Amino acid sequence: MAVYKCMVCGMLYDEEKEGKPVSELACCPVCHQPVSKLVPVAEQTRPAPPLPPAAGLEYDRATARQDPSARYMEQIHEMAVTGRSIGGSMSTRMPMAS
Repeated sequence: MAVYKCMVCGMLYDEEKEGKPVSELACCPVCHQPVSKLVPVAEQTRPAPPLPPAAGLEYDRATARQDPSARYMEQIHEMAVTGRSIGGSMSTRMPMAS
């Protein structure tokens, strides 16, 4: 089994993962170009298997920067640990004149 890459859309087709050889395909599954556009990829460029999820994204609290003058430091730490962005309005929390 081999891995093929479409020269048009860049899609990788792994015969082993898909369970179907390229010779049985009519066209590229993504961009529907002829099978002749699928070229074999060298073995060393085969996509790496996904890494197992980390037990936690915690970091050494001794090296964490705590700076009261930085307005969003706590949110930055939260995004670094969870890997997710914090959604919300773009309004300021600073006092405003009425």
